[in-house]
Amino acid sequence: MSTGSGNRAAILLFAGAALLFSVFTLLTFDAGLAGDEGRYMLYASNLAGGYFSPPDAPSLANGPGYPMMLFAFETIGLGARASIVLNPLLLAASCTLVYLSARNLCGRRTALATALLFAAYAPAWIYLPVYLTEVPAVFFSSLAAYLVVRGLRSGDPRDAIGAGLAFCWLVLVKVFLVYVLYAGILLLAACALPRRRPKTVVRQLALFAGTAFVLSHAYLVYTESVAGRVPYWTDHGGSPLFFMTAPGEGELGDWEAVSSHYPEVYLRLAELTDIQADSAYRAMAIANLRADPATYLVHWANNVSRIFLNYPYTATPQKLSTLFYIVPNMLILSVLLLVLPPFARHLRRIPPSILTLAALSILYVFGATLVSTYSRMLLPAIPWIALVLGWSLSHLVTIRFRDPSAEP
Repeated sequence: MSTGSGNRAAILLFAGAALLFSVFTLLTFDAGLAGDEGRYMLYASNLAGGYFSPPDAPSLANGPGYPMMLFAFETIGLGARASIVLNPLLLAASCTLVYLSARNLCGRRTALATALLFAAYAPAWIYLPVYLTEVPAVFFSSLAAYLVVRGLRSGDPRDAIGAGLAFCWLVLVKVFLVYVLYAGILLLAACALPRRRPKTVVRQLALFAGTAFVLSHAYLVYTESVAGRVPYWTDHGGSPLFFMTAPGEGELGDWEAVSSHYPEVYLRLAELTDIQADSAYRAMAIANLRADPATYLVHWANNVSRIFLNYPYTATPQKLSTLFYIVPNMLILSVLLLVLPPFARHLRRIPPSILTLAALSILYVFGATLVSTYSRMLLPAIPWIALVLGWSLSHLVTIRFRDPSAEP
C-alpha cells in the first residue's frame, strides 16, 4: 500500500470513529458529576488557583496529568466541563494510532481489522461521556505504542524520546504505571546486559525508558514538598492494598467503602489527613498480610477475574452491564490462548516492538491484579494487547476449514 493511500485510510478511520464516538457521547452525556469526577474537577480548579494539592488539606490521590488537561480548558475560557469534547477525539485518535502501528507490522487488511476491532471494544465506550482518566490513558498508551513501533523500525532517537514523553504523561494520568516503568527497566537491563554489546534496539528502548523515567520523576519534587517523603506518588496506594488483605466475611478484595464495611477504621482515619490515612492503611494491610496471607491470595484470584470479567464484587447485585466487559474480554482471552503456544515457540522470530508491547501488557496486567482492581483498569493495556494479538494472528496462526464431505 502506498503512503498516500495509507494516509487516506488513517484519515477516514479517524473521521469515521470521531463522528461515531461524538454521537455516542452526545446521546449518553450526563452533566452531573459522580464518583471520581468531582475530584478531578477539584484538582483542575486548584490548578486555576495556582496549586495542585490544597495547602490546608494535602491530597495527592491522583497524578496531575488529567487535571492539567481539564485546566487547559479553564485557561482558554471554556471551563473544565467543556473538555468532554476531547474524549471522542482522543479515542478516535487512539484507533488511528493502533492502525498506523499495525501498518508498520502487518498488511493493510490486518492493520484495518485490528483497528476496527479495537474501535469496537465496548468497555472503552462506557467512559466517553464521563470526566475520568480512562480515555486519556488509552490515547497516551496508543501514542507510546505507535512511537515505540516506529522507532524500533526506523532507529530514529526522536521516536524513542517521543515515546518516552507519551509514557511520562501516561504515568502522570495513572501513576500506577510508574511501577510498570520500573519493572520494564529492570527487564530491559536483564535482557541487554548479558549480551555486552550495544544494539539499536537496546539503545532505542533505553532512550524510551530513560526519557519516561527522568521526566515523570520531576513530579516527585512537588510531592516531596507536600508529603515530605521521597518517592511519594499517591496517597491512594494504601487503601486498595488494605482491601486486598481485609479478612472480613464476604470480602472479595474489591475497593468498597470503608465507612460501611469497617466503621471503626473509618472513624479513626476520618480524623487524619489523606497522607496520614494512607500510611495507616498501608500499616494495617501489612499487618493483615502477615497474619493471613491466604486471604490475599484468594483476593488476588478475584482480582484476575475482575479485571477481565468485571466479577465478583462484594455486596453488589449482578448487572446486565457486566456483559459489556465479559463478552469482549472473553474474546481477548480466547485469542490469547490460541496464539500463546506459537508465540512462545517462535519467541526469537518475534519483532522487538511486539515483544516490548507484550512485556508492557504482562507487567501492567499482573501488577494491576496485585492491588484492588476493577475491569476498567485493563483499558490502558488494550492498545498494546490489540497490536500483539493482531500481529500474532497474521504471522503465527493459520486457520483452515476442512471439507465435511472429505474422508479423514
